[in-house]
Amino acid sequence: MQPTRLDGKPYTREELEGMYKSALKRENVKRHNKYKLDDNATSDSFFKFVDREVERLEKENDRF
Repeated sequence: MQPTRLDGKPYTREELEGMYKSALKRENVKRHNKYKLDDNATSDSFFKFVDREVERLEKENDRF
């Protein structure tokens, strides 16, 4: 099913491509901000952060 505007007309291919690209850009910004480190952060603190995230995700998956 093709998404339609509020007036019921379908979006053009160019409009859909623009929305897709902007959604990808927003997602990359979110992902970048989530894992962004301080300039003075060490790689050790990054790996600790990753370990905590993995543990948190494993706990969430165990609930289901």
